[in-house]
Parts: sequence; structure tokens; C-alpha cells
Amino acid sequence: MLKAADDRAAFLIAQNGKSVRRTLRVHLPIEAASLLIESDRLVIKLSAVDANTARLVFLDAQDVRASVESKRVGAQRFSSSDKLGSGIQTIEKAKQASLVAIDADLKFNGTIKALAPKDQVRRYISIIVLGNGVHWTDKDKAIMSTYLDYAFLVRDASIIRYLDYVRDKATAAGEDFKDFLMSYFQGMTKTAPDDFAVTSHDFQIITPVGERRSLNQILEQHIDDYREIG
Repeated sequence: MLKAADDRAAFLIAQNGKSVRRTLRVHLPIEAASLLIESDRLVIKLSAVDANTARLVFLDAQDVRASVESKRVGAQRFSSSDKLGSGIQTIEKAKQASLVAIDADLKFNGTIKALAPKDQVRRYISIIVLGNGVHWTDKDKAIMSTYLDYAFLVRDASIIRYLDYVRDKATAAGEDFKDFLMSYFQGMTKTAPDDFAVTSHDFQIITPVGERRSLNQILEQHIDDYREIG
């Protein structure tokens, strides 16, 4: 139930004979995924609201279906060469992502991808999205393809499109682009939300080879399959 008054929204959520009331201060349009309730079993988030209605997302915290992790590395140049190389970070990042996938795989599938029978129904899938893709070697990709279900690469054109978006903001503010960028982008946990739209076309799949589905299509298909197997 939603009651909007000024900038407040009241929610009454009933579960297993118990009722929980939450009141949030909201600004329209609201920032997505405001947390209403989080417990060992249930997570309820507010994903959208307008003057009269609200959209809630209910998540079972014990029933993980997929994970999407991002990794990026910088180029590295050794003193004996003027060429930028992949550096020593990539293999470590690949191992880190694989260990996360293995841990969740054992918990939710009972085995790891590399040892799973080909006909096994995978209730949980792991996905990694890579930045600075030119620095990832075939060896790095081979490690990830062994233990992760899917690997995607952020396209260079998408990064450029985002920088153009920030450049327009700098121009509108009458500020130098570099200074504005350094103050605007402070990391994923600090940068303020904006209205830059990311689409499935911004991610290029690199493993498994031959896969043609987009990131969203893979997630949607997995959810549909999951519903069928229960």
C-alpha cells in the first residue's frame, strides 16, 4: 500500500502473518533500489514510484540465481620497453573472479563448472564484465572460461560515449573537462547517480565462444529456465 504525501511514501508489507510498516522520504523520480527490508531470508527493494503507485522487488536472499562481477586493470610498461603490456594484474584478477565463482558454484550448484556433467541443470550462473579489455590475454580468458559461465567486455565505444556525456555536463557547467571529470567520477560507490543509459549493446561477449545472446538475454533466459525447474 502506498500513500504519498509531500515527499513521503508509506508501505505496509505483510508476510507470514506479520506486518511491517516503512516510511521513506522520496523524490520523484526516485533513485532505484531503495532498501525497505533486509533479513537473512528476504530482501525487499523499492524500484520505482510515481504519484500514485510503487513497484517493489522481492528477493530471496538464500536463493541466489546469478552473480555479475566487474573487473578492470590498467596497462603496464616495463623499463626495457616503450610498449604498454597487459601487466601482472590481469592473471590475478582472473584468479580472483574464478575463486568467487567457484565458491558460489559449490554452494548453489554443488559442484564447480569445470567438473559439472554437461547435462547438469545450473541453478546458479556466474558472469564477469571486464574493463580495459585490450589488456586481458588469452591465458586470462582461458582461466575465466573454465570457472565462470560468461565473460563480457565493455566496448570502447561505450566508454567514449560516457566520456562524451560527462564532457557535455562540463561544458554546461562552464568548467574544464579534465577537472570536471576528476571531480565527477570518484568511483562506483561515490559517484552520484546520473541518467546515462547503458544498453546490452555496450557489452561484448567474449566467452563462451559462439554465444550470441546479450547480457540481458542470458539473465532473462536463465530466470525463465529457473522458474520451469523450480
